[in-house]
Amino acid sequence: MKAALYSIAAGESEVAVAWAVAALQDAVGNSHAAVLFPAAAPAAVVMLAVAGRWRAEARAQALVSLAEMLETEVLPGYDSYERGGVLVDVEQVMRGHVRNALPLLRSITEDPQPWQHNRRLARSLIELITDGA
Repeated sequence: MKAALYSIAAGESEVAVAWAVAALQDAVGNSHAAVLFPAAAPAAVVMLAVAGRWRAEARAQALVSLAEMLETEVLPGYDSYERGGVLVDVEQVMRGHVRNALPLLRSITEDPQPWQHNRRLARSLIELITDGA
């Protein structure tokens, strides 16, 4: 996970950041087993930052990773973590981060960009988060 975060922060290229986002998704969950770990909640913030900063491959990977994480079943026993002495639900925190980013997601749906399917990905994420509210 440390290498993925470093690559995202370094921001050398769209492709490098896209690969790093995919690695971050793998680090905070196991898509084959359909589980997420508590680190998925703060990872969602990083992915939203990537979606806001980048415009092509990296944005697409961030939006896809977020949608996949939100659609993943959280492993019992790993569905919460302690923050400031309070037990926090991983999925609810992730949903909250994405809800807070609705203005960003809406701007992506309206923004002319190199990868037009990013508009569709943003719309799908908006639907996913607002339908589950």
